Amino acid sequence: MLEVILTLSWIFIGVLVILIVSILKNPERGEQLVALLSRIFASQSLKFDKAYIAMDIQSKLNSFTKNINSEAVDVLPYPAKIEWVTSAEKQTLIRNNEIVIRLDNHAEQSKNFVYATTAYVSKGLFPYSRAYIDEQILKSCDLVVTSKILRKEEKALRIFFDEILNPIIEEQPEIKEITSLMMELDNSGFFSRILLRELWDLGRRLYPKESSLSIREETKDLLKTLENLAKKERGVDINPTLEKDNIKMSIVLVARYVVVSARGIEPYVNWINECITKGIYTIHILAAGFTNVQIAKLVARHYEKSMKIEKIEETKIPKNKMPEGIHILFKERMA
Repeated sequence: MLEVILTLSWIFIGVLVILIVSILKNPERGEQLVALLSRIFASQSLKFDKAYIAMDIQSKLNSFTKNINSEAVDVLPYPAKIEWVTSAEKQTLIRNNEIVIRLDNHAEQSKNFVYATTAYVSKGLFPYSRAYIDEQILKSCDLVVTSKILRKEEKALRIFFDEILNPIIEEQPEIKEITSLMMELDNSGFFSRILLRELWDLGRRLYPKESSLSIREETKDLLKTLENLAKKERGVDINPTLEKDNIKMSIVLVARYVVVSARGIEPYVNWINECITKGIYTIHILAAGFTNVQIAKLVARHYEKSMKIEKIEETKIPKNKMPEGIHILFKERMA
């Protein structure tokens, strides 16, 4: 009997240790556990009911945020925290490295989630870059990122479109045009991995410098460059480089096997070397399809020992409307 008790004790301790390690690595799982426990007692107490709603929203937001950050590192740097207040006190603020969302509890949980997500993104998406981004581009980024977070919550997504997105684009046709473009960019991997990443990096370099019209115009140039590349027809050459005062980057699209079969990776290497010579150290290498992905990795490997640039990240682009792809980001090597 004693052996059975000891065995069960060790099993319990093992499960507890695994649970603690899992929560430490993924805090949103701890929030999910608290939400589950609160839900059990929700019918017995208004306090538990609100605790369940808050933790359920937090865990979903922080889980979905993790997915966004896997595509564009740290564009949503702070986790969400829900606080309940009266309507007059509703606001969203950054406090203690958290996005504190003050909500007036709505009876429909899907609406709570939509309002919380909208508030979270409008404050938490690249918080140090927002002043430097064109107003329409910033608003469109908020809307598209919010829709990406809500994508797996069908009811909430429908509420978002009906009550928030559609009224905005009906009143502001230019926002409709930009959000449509950004959704196209998202299908090709350009939206989060390049556009959001470059906008985040802009704030990292400029904050707390005062914003200006010329800086905001550069963000419009960035979006236009990505649009031209996303819409380019096969065989048509488009300049993939943006060389401005504050945004300097180039995109290497590995998409033509005939180039490699004739000249190897030399054309791609020559282009990157030319960028480096001009002082353009941010290089995005993109490829879709098995063969092109392998070529992109060969190009990246060529710069493993470069004294000028270094590989920052390499991420897969999930198969969507295009074959599975890859994004490899290089930046200036820091001393």
